[in-house]
Formats: sequence, C-alpha cells, structure tokens
Amino acid sequence: MGTPVDLAVTIGQPARQDAASAPQATTPFPIAALAGAPVLGWWLYTGRSRNVALLLTAGMVLAVFAVPVVQASASSQVIAYTLPVEVRNLGGSDAPAFEVTVLLDGERVTQISVAGLPAGGVVREQVTLHTTPGPHTVSVIADEKGVIPEREKGNNRADARYDFP
Repeated sequence: MGTPVDLAVTIGQPARQDAASAPQATTPFPIAALAGAPVLGWWLYTGRSRNVALLLTAGMVLAVFAVPVVQASASSQVIAYTLPVEVRNLGGSDAPAFEVTVLLDGERVTQISVAGLPAGGVVREQVTLHTTPGPHTVSVIADEKGVIPEREKGNNRADARYDFP
C-alpha cells in the first residue's frame, strides 16, 4: 500500500451535440432597416403617395424591433451539450467505488458511478447536459460525501463558468 488516494477532477469545454455548434453569421437586418427606412421614406414621400411612404417606413421600423424578439425567443430552446469530465487518482493507493456528481448552475443534473480507480489511473466521461445557450456554471465533484480517506480533498471539485453556444 502506497500513499493515500488522491482524486483530482478536471472539466473540459462543453460542446453542442447538434450541427449548429459554431456561431452562425447573420445579416445585420436591424442596422440596414434603420439606415434604409429614412432613405426609403424620403424617396417615396417626394415621388409617390404619402400614405404608401408612411406605411413602408413604419413597416421597416417595426421590423427592426421584431427581429431581436424572434432571436431572443429562439435562444431559449433547451439544447443538448457534451461536457468532458476527467477524474484522476494521483495517489499511491487504489480508490474504492465512488460517485461523481455533476451540477449545472448549482443544481444536481447527474451522478456517475465509478467502480474504482487504480493508483495513477484515470476515468474519462462525456456527460450530456440539457440547457439553454448562454453563460452557465458547471461543477463536478468526486466523492462528494467524503467517504474515501484522501491525501488532498481540495482537488475533488472543479468549478467553471462557460458560455454555452
């Protein structure tokens, strides 16, 4: 029997499971509409019916405000992400069975059972998380209940804040 067990946790960058993981380029419609509305309004006002000019200008201005609302509602969809989790035994003794707890924004989302981990061993898991795009805090804790006597308990937990795409 060597030195005591020492479990250490690390978290990788979360990735979307669907094909839309990379940011998509979008046309800046609101900016174009804001710039084009006065020009279109002036052109129509000087050469055409005033009513048509006012209606088209008002429609473009309303579209400027409608696009951000549609984009905001689309971003509230729950999306599946993959979170790479790694637990190492840095100690000189084999670790008995233990649990790895995963929290998202402070709420327990899953628990992984590890049958044991030999001295110097590593276990890697791809954890699926379901959440909305945006900033979230992820925490991963090995042996949360503190059942295994260890040399160092401070590295049993990893916390990170990520901007989920």
